[in-house]
Amino acid sequence: MERMLRQALGFGIPVSEFWAMNVPETQMAMQAAVQREKRADEDRAWLAWHIAAFTRAKTMPSLNVALGRNKTRTLTPDEAAVRRAELEEISARMGVKKPGDGK
Repeated sequence: MERMLRQALGFGIPVSEFWAMNVPETQMAMQAAVQREKRADEDRAWLAWHIAAFTRAKTMPSLNVALGRNKTRTLTPDEAAVRRAELEEISARMGVKKPGDGK
């Protein structure tokens, strides 16, 4: 049991929580700690890669582009017609009147 306590402490599980858990709960908490650390490692690698890439860039992209927030695109005429028809159908179901509709 002492070995498992040492492992739990290494994973950041406090002593009081360790003694309140059964063995399966302790194992799940340790597995979760491993997953959190793996995710943190991947986040740090992503950050390091982007820092290196930005140091080589001749111009910095805007923050929105760097964060991937600039994902809008213009709809094709067919797509716009479908979306317009969907909007009109939803509006009709909800009883919403069109602007300028005198009804």
